[in-house]
Amino acid sequence: MNTLFMRIFLFFSCLLLGAGVILGLTLYRSSAQLVEQSMGMQAQAVAERAVQLIDINQYAELSTGTPLERVRKAAPPCITMSSMGLLRM
Repeated sequence: MNTLFMRIFLFFSCLLLGAGVILGLTLYRSSAQLVEQSMGMQAQAVAERAVQLIDINQYAELSTGTPLERVRKAAPPCITMSSMGLLRM
C-alpha cells in the first residue's frame, strides 16, 4: 500500500511541478515582451517629441557655425540637406 501511495504521490507532484515550470516560463516571457514593447513605444514617443522641439536653424548654426541659409548655398549639389542631417524627416 505504501509504495503505491508514494508512486501516485510522486507522479502527481512531478506533474504539478512541470505544469508550474511551464506556466512560470510562459508568464516570464510574456512579461519580458510586454516590457520591451512598452519601453520601445516610450522611446519612440520621446524621439518624435524631440524631433518636433528641435529648431533646424539653431541646430545648423550650432553644428556648422554658420546660419542654415549659408550652409545651403555653400553645399555642393550632390550633398543634400537631409544627408547632412539638417532636415527634419
